[in-house]
Parts: sequence; C-alpha cells; structure tokens
Amino acid sequence: MRPFFIPRTALVLLAMAVTPPAPAQTLSVDESASIRLMRVDHISIGVRDLERVAIWYRDKLDFTVEKIWTVEGLDGVRLAYLVGHGWRIELIEGGTGPFADPPGDFNAHFQRGGYGHVAFAVEDVDETMAALASRGVEAFVPATSFPVGAERRVAFIMDPEGNVIEFAAPIAPGG
Repeated sequence: MRPFFIPRTALVLLAMAVTPPAPAQTLSVDESASIRLMRVDHISIGVRDLERVAIWYRDKLDFTVEKIWTVEGLDGVRLAYLVGHGWRIELIEGGTGPFADPPGDFNAHFQRGGYGHVAFAVEDVDETMAALASRGVEAFVPATSFPVGAERRVAFIMDPEGNVIEFAAPIAPGG
C-alpha cells in the first residue's frame, strides 16, 4: 500500500479551516479609532553604504534626504530618513548584519524569510518601468500580469544592495 502524502500547504489550509476563530475582542471607541487611523510612516532597511543607497533612491525613485543622524549608544550606526511619495524610508548603516544576499531570481526572492519587499502603487506599471529604464534601472522581474481574482500588473526591481521593490497597478475588474 502506498503512503498518503499531503503537501505542507494543504495541511496549513486544512488547519486554518478547522481551527475555530479566536473569540472576538471588544475594543473601546478610542482604541478602535486608533487602529482605523493607522498609516505607514516608514520602512527600515539595513544597508552597508548609506550614501550610495540614499543617492540611488534620490536619483532613481525621487526620494529626498530629510535627515542623517546618529543615536547615542549605537556606536558606529548612522541613520537617514528619505522622504517621498507620502512616507519615509529609514536607512540604517553600521550594523553587523547578517545582510541578505540579493535573490538570484524571482523564486529565490519568495523563499527568503522576513520582510520580502516594499510595493509602490502606480497607475501604469509599463510606463513606470520605462521611466526607470531611462534612469538606468534594470527590471528584476519585467512587467507581467497575474490573475489574483482579477488582473494585476506588477514588476520588480532591486536597489543597489539587493532589496526588492515592487510596482503594482490597480487590480483591474473582471480579470
């Protein structure tokens, strides 16, 4: 008799389906409003070369350097806020790592743990990628469409240290 094999993904989905939901918690009006009003402030990226990466985000993605500073007690660490597009990127230089190696391909990118990438919403992915190409930015994954309940057009690039950045167009109805 052949053993029965269930892929790990199927087991996780099955566990999710049969696990009862956690009891609902009642939030006070103030707590609930605080949650509803959350927005993205910044994402933090550990880098080896703060100047090089800051210049790249400025020249390629139109961010500006808001501030560069150090924090007492964090010897050898420099930080920078880059602002653009309604939020900040915080660069942190001087950590000991480990720094993740840039992914070799799209599949390897999705095999890494932790934060995977930051995604920018754009009106037209192909136009955005053409503009980036004119600035010398190569596609990590060229513009492509995925069916996610409807059509979704995305493309990916990498910053100079291998951090992945996605550009995604609004989901088109119908797909």
